[in-house]
Amino acid sequence: TNPDSPPPDQVAEAQDWGEFTYGDSVGADRSGKWPTVRKRFVEDHPTCIACDSPSGLNVHHIKPFHVHPELELDPKNLCVLCREHHFHIGHDPDGPWGPKGPNWKLSNPNVRRDARKHRDSLSLAP
Repeated sequence: TNPDSPPPDQVAEAQDWGEFTYGDSVGADRSGKWPTVRKRFVEDHPTCIACDSPSGLNVHHIKPFHVHPELELDPKNLCVLCREHHFHIGHDPDGPWGPKGPNWKLSNPNVRRDARKHRDSLSLAP
């Protein structure tokens, strides 16, 4: 099981709609180097950029892999998010403060900025 993939029920739902989903069964093929790059990236960045959690980490492609397969292994196109923030920040196209909601089929081009805003809001909490 790919830890960066959405839950199986959401994959099946997206496949029913004929839309791209993350994973090896639909969309572009993953490089054989991806597991090693992913592992090393998490070792070098061991906490979520949104909340500093060291648990449930996913490596998120800022420019989606299915659109930019040439950036799959580029560390400048990667960030680490916990499972919750991978969905709620990484896959919310206008960020957690915009009117659109998160969707596994969408991506947030401002994920780093929005993760920093979220982290900053946590440090301001009483």
